[in-house]
Amino acid sequence: MKLKLFLYTLLFTAQSNATEIQPFEATYEVIRGGKVTGKQTTLVEKLSGDKWIIKDSIIGTSGMASLIGFKRTETTEFIYQGNEIFATHHEMFQKAAFNKKSYTFDWQPTKSNYVIKHKDQNHWLDTQGKPVISSQLMPMVLAQAACRQQDTVNLLVLKSTKVKPYQFNISHQKTLIAERVYNDQQTKASKTTLDPQRQCLPIEQSHQDNSKPLIVTRLINFKWL
Repeated sequence: MKLKLFLYTLLFTAQSNATEIQPFEATYEVIRGGKVTGKQTTLVEKLSGDKWIIKDSIIGTSGMASLIGFKRTETTEFIYQGNEIFATHHEMFQKAAFNKKSYTFDWQPTKSNYVIKHKDQNHWLDTQGKPVISSQLMPMVLAQAACRQQDTVNLLVLKSTKVKPYQFNISHQKTLIAERVYNDQQTKASKTTLDPQRQCLPIEQSHQDNSKPLIVTRLINFKWL
């Protein structure tokens, strides 16, 4: 009986640790149509208590992406509590040639809504108490779900000025794979490959949109902090 209890405790502890977020830094290569066109760096840090931040930076390194000086930075501050991730601040800035895009949203706890700045206009959105995330956080949330052995994941993602639902199916093989469920009328495919040996870290993401070139983001360097 004591042995069974001991083994159960070890198993429970291992599963709990597998779903805990840990600070890390990762580098990915961005491949478009079979050619490396850019590099992405991802940094996850703990701010304090249950407050965290994730930072992404993508730069064009070759081809047209390099020629037009493509650069995109994204930052999301979020709360991680009770295996739930809740975005409190997000900002995105993108530059390519002479074109610039920016987008931010902030959670206002006193008003229980988000203030969103999009295309130089402010919008207010009430999510009715439902936890939402930024699109930047999707790989992390999928990793958490995969490590908890979930088969399906339903997410509420704040994009533009609306909350959009996303659904993923996760297959649990030697390598975990999360695939987005699209409407039958859409010819799109998005897949995330996760590493069960590193807290289900996303090691490759691919996206196919109609007849456009396949875009792949592949892990090339990683370290825990």
